[in-house]
Amino acid sequence: MKRSPQKIPSLSQMHRLCGTDASEEVLEHMANTLVWGSYGVSGREPLKLSKFYQLESDHIENILTFCNLHPMTRRVFLYILRKRQSSSSSK
Repeated sequence: MKRSPQKIPSLSQMHRLCGTDASEEVLEHMANTLVWGSYGVSGREPLKLSKFYQLESDHIENILTFCNLHPMTRRVFLYILRKRQSSSSSK
């Protein structure tokens, strides 16, 4: 029996689902689900897709600095950075 593929909500659907009151659970889900595409530092490398949580912190900081992001996308990236800061300071 064939299994139908799991439907993954689009970024715009996730934004609508979350609104501005996204809980930590929703932000965590988005960080583990959403994918960022990168052509590398030079911009000439093959496209590499990575889930948000897989990106290095300095890459996320560059994205926040240089890319025009949807407010919810920005919020997810900031959530990831804050979570990493709090986990590194608690060690």
